[in-house]
Amino acid sequence: MTDTVGYAPVIKLPRSKSSSSNFSTRRDKSDHLVSDILYIEGLSRTDQITEDDLMDLMQDCQPLEIHLELDGQLDGFIKFANKDGADRAFSLFNGIGLPDGDKLILHINHPSAKASPKPEAIVLQAKHLPLHTNNNSLYDLFRPYGPIHLCKTVAENGSAFEGTALIQYFRQLDADSALGAM
Repeated sequence: MTDTVGYAPVIKLPRSKSSSSNFSTRRDKSDHLVSDILYIEGLSRTDQITEDDLMDLMQDCQPLEIHLELDGQLDGFIKFANKDGADRAFSLFNGIGLPDGDKLILHINHPSAKASPKPEAIVLQAKHLPLHTNNNSLYDLFRPYGPIHLCKTVAENGSAFEGTALIQYFRQLDADSALGAM
């Protein structure tokens, strides 16, 4: 007589929707805090920055029109092809240094209207990023988790990028989602 040995098949089930997988924590990419217009405030007249300079700087964000008002300070606006371009430009270029030491200050809302939203989330530091990472690829990596206030690669003392970046979301929930997924 032959002995029969019982066995139990092993079936791997997909994770449930309630688990913390990368896909369940990502937000809808159309979740924007910006329109297709960003406002520029407070460039000094000595900046020697032109509309063409700003157009070249933000070319990856698809600016359609840049208008600088030349009264006292250089204020104005940038109109983009879509909200995605304005969202990317705000995250990547707000606060960047200009050649004369001033900073490019961008606003989501017109400066005379209500104040632009302030970030509530802590600043995240990402380390050990590939050396070919740039601000655009960093934005593409972290934006699916929510609107970003700050997204910059870090180069110490003007040296080359060494794999560290800073990211700050507007909402802490989005930062927590990104942390959980990474």
